[in-house]
Amino acid sequence: MEETLINTKNYELAVHLRTGLNEEEFKKNIGEIEAKISNHGGTVVRVSENNKTKLSYPIRKQGISDFFWIDFSAPSSSINEITNDLKMIGVITRSLITTKIKEGQLPAPRKTFVVKPKPIPRLQEEKVEVKQEELDKRLEEILGNI
Repeated sequence: MEETLINTKNYELAVHLRTGLNEEEFKKNIGEIEAKISNHGGTVVRVSENNKTKLSYPIRKQGISDFFWIDFSAPSSSINEITNDLKMIGVITRSLITTKIKEGQLPAPRKTFVVKPKPIPRLQEEKVEVKQEELDKRLEEILGNI
């Protein structure tokens, strides 16, 4: 039991549901999502209210969706399983699980890499010494063909 507490993290699940659901269907689907989370060892902390949202672009031919989020804690090993289970719920048009950061805590800085450009090697021209006689001869050949 203590091992699951150590590996438990806080997550936020953002969900877009297809529009046209009445209040009873909406609550039924939230219950189904909560059940999927708890089946994999997670506990739901908070569920936001339903918000009708105008989408920036259509998702599955819909310009408006019912949007809400769920704060929950779960073992980090079960997130892929929860994501796969959520894909089985037909009314979900989009969902995303992100790791929650504790209030007052900044996210870990990312390593930045500076790529220094490699110097381009310059081609050194070979100096070929050509005698004046050879140049004149070659020039006569070219001009003679005209």
